[in-house]
Amino acid sequence: MQKSFAGSRSVPAHPQRTEGYLFVDNARFLSIVCIVLLHTNWFEVDPTPSLLESAIVALRGFGILTFFVITAFLMASKMQKPQFRVLEYYRDRVNRIGKPYLVWLAILLSITFARLISLGKFRLIDIPLEIWHTTFFTAFWYIPVLLFSLAVMLLLRQHWWKPWFPAAALGASVVYGVNQYYQWFTPIHSFAFFGFLFYMWLGLWLYRNLERVQAWVLALPWWKVLAATTLGLILATAEARLLIHLGSLNPYDGLRISNQIYALICLLVILKLPWRLAPSFVDVRKDSYGIHLVQVLINTLGKSAITLALFALGLDRSFTFFDRVPDYVPNPLVRIAIWFSWFVLVYGISLWITQQIRRTRLAWIVGGG
Repeated sequence: MQKSFAGSRSVPAHPQRTEGYLFVDNARFLSIVCIVLLHTNWFEVDPTPSLLESAIVALRGFGILTFFVITAFLMASKMQKPQFRVLEYYRDRVNRIGKPYLVWLAILLSITFARLISLGKFRLIDIPLEIWHTTFFTAFWYIPVLLFSLAVMLLLRQHWWKPWFPAAALGASVVYGVNQYYQWFTPIHSFAFFGFLFYMWLGLWLYRNLERVQAWVLALPWWKVLAATTLGLILATAEARLLIHLGSLNPYDGLRISNQIYALICLLVILKLPWRLAPSFVDVRKDSYGIHLVQVLINTLGKSAITLALFALGLDRSFTFFDRVPDYVPNPLVRIAIWFSWFVLVYGISLWITQQIRRTRLAWIVGGG
């Protein structure tokens, strides 16, 4: 039996339910953990991180690419339904992803403008710059890039299975990776509007070939998978440290070549895992997007509160504590302990707020409803 993607060649339909893939839930959970872990990092501007710190930052680098893969995988699942319509699907994505994003973006911008006004630094001319910065230099960058990528993929759906499409998409991802060294354009993945198309195509391909891929992955010995993962992490860490040495603007960029390789290996690990990773109090399908949105606000407010407290106590009058964490906390193990403690706090608060909002009429602002 075969069903087809709208406007594409026929693809095998899976006998499994289109909901409830264990690896998708595990990928969602790990991706959100990685994203929050990244943005709760207190020493991201450290020009001379310890090897352990570099390895931990590199460790969570697979998260964002995995998110694009599972987004397309779930889109492929939706496209199997007879009532699927491209415009209706995209409109639903805009409503469920775009509208909540605009709400939290507006909240964060309002707080930013209120802070500038209180400091006497607010200027009308700075409004576009603040909007630009908040949109593309916080964790919010993911949403406009995702919606753009979805639009491109849907517009080109008739070409998905033509050989040139994955080749061109992979070529774009490689260009972004090589650009880390040559800087033909700003080497930051939050501007990489065409850099993630290959990983969306990979999600479509994975859905189409899931049974064969899972059989192959399950047959792989764990020692080979873990050895490959370790090697991938070593490469990702080494390239990040090389980019730091070269003065890169974003040495841990998600599209650097080694991280793309590492992310693909991590995807195999996630496919092979036989158990659910998320604790029972986390509903990865209902909580993940809300956590992603809320954590930006919690992290920003928390760091602002710490900065003000240090100023009030006379410990830092320059408001630059988070730019100079290695100077204040020279021991890398202590920095890592602080980082993970802050991550647990931000993740926990974001999860709680998301779950509380989901019980109200405002559930739509965290992707529910």
